[in-house]
Amino acid sequence: MASVGWRPPPSVGNVVVADTTMFTDAKLREVLGARSLEEAARIMARILARASRMGLTVYITPSVRAEIERFMLGNGVHPTTFARLMAWVRVKPPTTHDLRLPAAMFRRYVETVRARLDKGLRVAEDHVRRALRSRDEEGDIVRSLREKYREYTRKGLLDSVEDVDTLLLALELGAAIVTSDEGLRRAAEDLGITVLTPVELLEYILALEEEVKSVEE
Repeated sequence: MASVGWRPPPSVGNVVVADTTMFTDAKLREVLGARSLEEAARIMARILARASRMGLTVYITPSVRAEIERFMLGNGVHPTTFARLMAWVRVKPPTTHDLRLPAAMFRRYVETVRARLDKGLRVAEDHVRRALRSRDEEGDIVRSLREKYREYTRKGLLDSVEDVDTLLLALELGAAIVTSDEGLRRAAEDLGITVLTPVELLEYILALEEEVKSVEE
């Protein structure tokens, strides 16, 4: 059932563009009551089949499809299950040569990346000093450096081809984005694109089903 008090965003429409997290999100798996990724994929295939019959179209880009396939097949999902899931999504690359982005957004992105890299450099310098003056295990220092460097340079930032492709396709189609990725969400909101989490999309589909039932009755 949909969450109490939750209402489908009016700007979602009947087309959404999903990133990889729509199919791999741990919270969605928990909500579905799936004990494994294989089970979650089977449930999602049935849900998307129902959504398709109600007129909701889910798009993904080729790069996202490849990422989903690598993740799912590498984590126990049977190829047949994966094929059934993909049968209910449309794969389309963004028309990159014809799209335009606001110059202000590009400028802010460059400023953000530069600031993040500066922070990453300071993190690296701190860990070098730590290595020189302490007796910590080398592995512990390297592990800490990797974790903190990633946090300061990539967390909450648009940082992959898959994310960029998803953003551009949503812009092209005038569609909402389904993601739990913070960087993609921020970039989408900068462009005025509606964003749903995977769980919210599930609630949206359930709400649509309730509306269809009420009309039929």
